[in-house]
Amino acid sequence: MQLGDWIFRGVAQVMFVNNPVSGLLVTAGLFLQNPWWALNGLLGTFISTVSAILLGQNREAVAAGLYGYNGTLVSILMAVFSAKGNWYWWLLLPNIFMSMLCSFVSSALTSVTSKWDLPVLTLPFNILLYLHMAATGANHPYFPQVDIQPNLQYPSNTTITTKSLNINQLLLSVPVGVGQVYGCDSPWTGGLFLLALLLSSPTICLHAMLGSAAGMLSAGTWPFCLSTLIFLLVSFEIPAICRLPLSAVSYPEENRRYHRQLEASEKVKQSSEEQDEALQKENERPHFQLVLEEG
Repeated sequence: MQLGDWIFRGVAQVMFVNNPVSGLLVTAGLFLQNPWWALNGLLGTFISTVSAILLGQNREAVAAGLYGYNGTLVSILMAVFSAKGNWYWWLLLPNIFMSMLCSFVSSALTSVTSKWDLPVLTLPFNILLYLHMAATGANHPYFPQVDIQPNLQYPSNTTITTKSLNINQLLLSVPVGVGQVYGCDSPWTGGLFLLALLLSSPTICLHAMLGSAAGMLSAGTWPFCLSTLIFLLVSFEIPAICRLPLSAVSYPEENRRYHRQLEASEKVKQSSEEQDEALQKENERPHFQLVLEEG
């Protein structure tokens, strides 16, 4: 039961949501999109989580799903890019192997990024997925990849005007864009993902919709990782930005409460230190005693 809770938290942590019910809704959306992709995703999350437990990784981080989400993404995208299509059972072998490596790569990267108090984010997913695709390619006899070609539907000199835009397609592109985080292109699946976010945090749901509406495109999640890590490095010494450990991050509303608790504890600590310092100064002062002699 506890392991299931960790697995669904790992599925939801792809969207920075520490909530097993949200993870269950995301899993339902994956099954709605493609049951084979969903099966691979759950298997990858399970393998990467169990690998982290066997490696003796931080139990608090494992319980929050932080060692599961990279396995989720690796397994789903391996199934998405496989040219063998659905229910190619041999794909489970590299799926298990790469998901197991997620915990090793995460642990190795953490030993480096922790020096600057940075998270690894989805760097293990990007590294392992691209290594798998580079090692197999489109002509591999057992694990061929989809031969991705540029979209030539619109020539480079085509001008897109407001009249040529379809409002319904623009509206549907918002849930589709959210679903693309998991490699899904169904608006119904994206709608379930948005519902999972709304259940946990309306703030995250709103930002996900805004980001999708802005039309952010990426190859894997490299742009997200690099831009976020650069921002965290640049803002390292800005006191107005509070950096929370990922195991303590759940959703923005709870993070603000966590931040207020940190501030309150720091004020209490500072007050206690000031009292100790004042008492120490008082003890260091020279003391004089008057002695009256009789007669």
